[in-house]
Order: sequence, then C-alpha cells, then structure tokens
Amino acid sequence: MRQFENKLRQLGQPDYVRLNGSTYQMNLYGKYDNFRESCLSAEGLSSRLRFSLQIIDNYLRSVTEVYLTEHDTRYHRFLAANYDFNITSSLFNSDHPLHQDMTGLTFADESFDLCISFEDLEHIPDYKKAIQELYRVTRKKGAALLSTPFWVDKQKTVTRARISDDGTVNHLLEPEYHGDPLRQEGILSFYDFGWDLLEDFKRAGFSETSLVLGYDTTKLILEQQLFILAIR
Repeated sequence: MRQFENKLRQLGQPDYVRLNGSTYQMNLYGKYDNFRESCLSAEGLSSRLRFSLQIIDNYLRSVTEVYLTEHDTRYHRFLAANYDFNITSSLFNSDHPLHQDMTGLTFADESFDLCISFEDLEHIPDYKKAIQELYRVTRKKGAALLSTPFWVDKQKTVTRARISDDGTVNHLLEPEYHGDPLRQEGILSFYDFGWDLLEDFKRAGFSETSLVLGYDTTKLILEQQLFILAIR
C-alpha cells in the first residue's frame, strides 16, 4: 500500500487521477498526502466513505431502520439513492429542527438496526455518554458503525482537552482542530483514541466490538482505513 501511495505522490499534485476506468479527485483539502479524506469518486465520496460502503455491503446490507448523524451530505444522499434503508438523519445545531445531541438522543429505546456516526466521537467531551446513547437506541443484534481518528500505537486514550465546571475549555495539549463544513475555524478534538476505546463500547453494553481495517488500491481506497463495528 505504501509503495502504491508513493507512486501517486511522484505524480506531483494532480487534481484528478484516472484508474481502472474511474476518475478520482485528489485534492479536496489541499493536502495531497491525506489519502484517507481525498481520492473522491464521481459521487464525491472519499476513500474513507467508500470503504464504509464496503463494510455495509459485506455485513449490514439487510438492515432497514438506519440512524445517520449527518443530514443532506453527499454520503446521506448516496445512501438514500442506492440502499433500501429508512434513514433518520440529524444535525448538531440547536437552531435546526433535525438537531440531535449524541449524549442525549430523543429517540425511543431500540429504534434502529444500524447507527452510523463518522468523525463525531473525538469532538464530544462526554464521548462515553454518546456511546451509551448509541447502545440505547440500537436494537438487539443491531450495530453501530463509527469512524474516528484512532491511534493503533496507543493502548490508552489521550485526553487533549476537558470542559471545566464553569463551561470553559481546559486544554491539556496543544489545541487540534479538524475540518468542519459548518465552522470555518474547524472543530476542537478532545481525544486521541487508543485501544481502550473498544472497552468503552463493551462497558456500554455492546456484546461484540471489532475494528474493521482495509484498503483497495484498485479503487483508490488508501491510507489507514479503520472503522469501529459494535454489535448489540
């Protein structure tokens, strides 16, 4: 995989690469070496999002009721157009009618066969409460599929920032902000997750929690593609 990625870097910084009859946009965030979030397909889906579809196709295609923690994104529209799912979507925006706080979801217990949350967990100060809520609204034998930055060389999660009693942010490490389509300044990351994150899912009640890893050089699904798949 690394050899293949190095060959791509040797091309310079093209806007597009054509491979096996498909064209991919390479430079969405202006960071050519960020293959996880680039290599966009014709539908505008990055390596990471396209790999999530492979997971769904292989393990989760038979589900019906799906909760997705985003709304009217390219991914949301692709799922709605290509899968026979009944999708409930949401936004974290208190002024929007679809607002949901992952630490206090308004849905009834066991509402969904599948809950999907991408790149949310690291931005939630009480992420363990969010995991508990995902467990609560997931049906028995249902699943939660999540992506979040994950450090495979860390056994324990590192806390980067905390919320103080007065509501201010207490930075324990240099602030790290991730790209956010709703905030030009980006969104603060509170955690660098390690392997103990899997135990947090088990403590919330999920019976089985796995990491799903993969890449596919023939479809430009590159870099470290890693998802958490938790079965209730």
